[in-house]
Amino acid sequence: MNSIGFQTSLVLTRTGYCTYARMRDSMKVDLMKKIAGKEQLPLKVVPMGGYGLFGVLEDLPIEDINDEFYTKKTMALN
Repeated sequence: MNSIGFQTSLVLTRTGYCTYARMRDSMKVDLMKKIAGKEQLPLKVVPMGGYGLFGVLEDLPIEDINDEFYTKKTMALN
């Protein structure tokens, strides 16, 4: 079973939206590319590595929070 993000990106692309699908799971990346190719969808699949912080926000160092924000912001802009 695929995630809601996986399904949503397909639905949005099929209805004409310019869609970029970002995924961490390489098996899902391959499946998404296969579906997009078979249906000739203009879907852009962007594989990405995972990065995350665990814990209560107030207990995390501000440097770690900044790294999390700027990593995702930069990846989204590329």
